[in-house]
Amino acid sequence: MATENAGHVRAANTVFLAIIALVGIMGLALIGGGIWLVYLGATGNTELELFGNSFKSQNVGVVGIFSGAVLAIIGVRSALAALREIAKLP
Repeated sequence: MATENAGHVRAANTVFLAIIALVGIMGLALIGGGIWLVYLGATGNTELELFGNSFKSQNVGVVGIFSGAVLAIIGVRSALAALREIAKLP
């Protein structure tokens, strides 16, 4: 009887898997780009001028790594929480 009532969970499963996959890919892209910027900053000493402030690529890379990790963690947690809420529906 529990499997008969879980049709909405099965229908939402593919959507949530796609969301988790895309969030994971975007998070990995930010982390990879951050690592690349940190590596280039160590060899090229690149500097970015934005709104009168100067940023080194190493600092931007560390922020990219942090942002990618936060995006991946929060995205997966929120998708799983939404799936949990859908599973509670009758």
